Amino acid sequence: MKNLLTLILTALMLSCATSCQYLVNKATYTDPSTISGKQGDVLVVINKDYWDSPLGQMIRDSLKQAYPMLPQPEARFKVSNVAPKGFTAMFQIQRNIIRVDINPSNVNKVTYRKNVWATPQCVVDIKAENYNSAEELFNSNAAQIKSVIEGAERERIISNNSRYSSVSIEHEVNKMFGGSPVFPKETKIYDKGENHMWLATCNTDYIKQYILIYKYPVVNGEDMMSESSLIQNNMKAVKSYIPVTREGSYMTHSKYISPEVEYLTYNNKSFAEIRGLWDLENDYMGGPFISHVMYSPDGKYMIGVEGFVYAPKFDKIQYMRAVEAVVYSFDWEGSEK
Repeated sequence: MKNLLTLILTALMLSCATSCQYLVNKATYTDPSTISGKQGDVLVVINKDYWDSPLGQMIRDSLKQAYPMLPQPEARFKVSNVAPKGFTAMFQIQRNIIRVDINPSNVNKVTYRKNVWATPQCVVDIKAENYNSAEELFNSNAAQIKSVIEGAERERIISNNSRYSSVSIEHEVNKMFGGSPVFPKETKIYDKGENHMWLATCNTDYIKQYILIYKYPVVNGEDMMSESSLIQNNMKAVKSYIPVTREGSYMTHSKYISPEVEYLTYNNKSFAEIRGLWDLENDYMGGPFISHVMYSPDGKYMIGVEGFVYAPKFDKIQYMRAVEAVVYSFDWEGSEK
């Protein structure tokens, strides 16, 4: 009887995981006649001798670095390799490809291309005149290479969300904030007030993916984009607007790892990106979050768009990428896409 109960509970957990995993996969896989591979897969086309050399180790170490601000380390990309002679049609449809070509006739250069053999595909070409140049090229361009591939993964999710978007919810968000992310059709509004809206793109017992959108007035004479102001107002928002079930509990930032703030521009929008870990005070839940904060077009309000994940039994990188895509897709109403 005990074994039977264990099997039933395991099946329920897997079923729950699969229901939200479907949302992630639907947002990262495309028609099988186009690109192949799973989210985060990177194929490196390079001679085996180079792959087994320090250059190959450098490439592997860089691509497998931990994704930022997850509770447990998870490699950013899953890396495989094939020699140029084996780079046949079967491999040419991989979603993310890095090709390393070392030849004395080459001009040292890194180029980025889209949809070379499949769609939507990201291809990075590293051409070097000798081995040392190849090491220098990759080392100096590693951050950009990872950013381009990560951006390609994000755009795939946004593109698929756009094809199956929740137009009615986007209309409500637009009315309240003057702009909206692109929401997948499964999104539900869980709570809203004068200055906030709390939504779920996935909400099961084991996997939760939430989006919080909020605004607060600009204070004249205060640096609203300073790290201290951003973090203070973010903590105030999540404490005030995220409902909890246990009395005396509220959402806050982790006591052990401070949030990180970076100032970015994406799709002609400038914003502050806050990454960190959230906890529930007087409770036992937690997970990663990402928040974008920006001025409203009229300069009267700060607009915050935040995504956070709770998936204690599973790796979180795919779920985090899914909410990041929603956060990154925010755009002002009437803006040209």
